Amino acid sequence: MWTDPVDDGFGTRLLAWVKKEVSAGDLEAFRASGSGVHHLLLAADLRREQLALDGRDLWTAPPAAQAELLSIWCADALQTLGDTYLQAAYDADPPPAGHVPELIHTEALAFYHRVETWVIRARKAAVSPDYRLRARLPDNLPAWAESDPCPPEHLHALLAAAGALGEKASVAVGEVERSVPPEHRHHCERLRQLREGADAKVDLARGLIGRHPLSTALRRRVEGSLRTAIAEYYHLGQLATFPDLLDRQGDRTAPPPAGPKGRRRR
Repeated sequence: MWTDPVDDGFGTRLLAWVKKEVSAGDLEAFRASGSGVHHLLLAADLRREQLALDGRDLWTAPPAAQAELLSIWCADALQTLGDTYLQAAYDADPPPAGHVPELIHTEALAFYHRVETWVIRARKAAVSPDYRLRARLPDNLPAWAESDPCPPEHLHALLAAAGALGEKASVAVGEVERSVPPEHRHHCERLRQLREGADAKVDLARGLIGRHPLSTALRRRVEGSLRTAIAEYYHLGQLATFPDLLDRQGDRTAPPPAGPKGRRRR
């Protein structure tokens, strides 16, 4: 079939309109700006090395150092979620170029918008020994957008995001296990339990998605499970970088996924 080799953008815009997709320009800009977060990850490695040289651990680190490490985790986690959402949208259904489903766009943008807050906190903590976090901890993810029924491409984005954030959470837990003092060894067990609970949700979803067409009810259930797992990983990373939160939290787990406008789904 003959096609016009000249693309003036109209065909792309028309296809995006038909598929109810929106421009990913803002998301691409946020993804490109993520290099600042990557530099912070290097700063986190240096901070951990200095703590070790000083004979300190995460429990005895100065408050500013704890604030810096937790802020870097949150910034990196949110950047990862946005980046993974965007790439998953492209991978699932490449055309039209530069466009993504509106639901994915809304949630990815919410992740990206929160990155700046944590980058600012991390940089303040890095230069001020007296810095203290004034944030409510552990931090919760932005409210999820409405999606009923959940589109198949959104399930793939959620699964990719859960996998990427789960890997980072596992690394954070591993850092604790390598440096935990004997009197806090029981905290590692708690972190492992939280990680396994989230991993189980993701493994079940992975076994269901893409194998057979899912009913609306099952898609809704898988969506909720993945959103809960992502929220749990986000909390897990904070607990692993700011272990005092384990004592504050006790046996509580991550909250249920937030619905539209901050309402909690029941």
